Amino acid sequence: MSLTPDRLMLMYDLTPLQADYMRFIVEYARDHNGNSPGQREIARHFGVHWNTARGHLFELSNKRMLRIEHGHIVVEDSVWTPPPHVE
Repeated sequence: MSLTPDRLMLMYDLTPLQADYMRFIVEYARDHNGNSPGQREIARHFGVHWNTARGHLFELSNKRMLRIEHGHIVVEDSVWTPPPHVE
């Protein structure tokens, strides 16, 4: 199942940019043995200042999609998959 921004926006009430951030974080972790990207890596990927990326991560944290612990991004519940009834 792909994590398209449209699906993320509908399922989790995310803005298009927030959906892009979540998709990048989840796909990065999947491709890097569960390790999430750093704020500076996210900023580089999106072509923004690291402080801008940090603000977007803060908003995702407010929506309880992720949290930052000891400088590491943790996707809530350690598993972030859409519900099984969504195709």
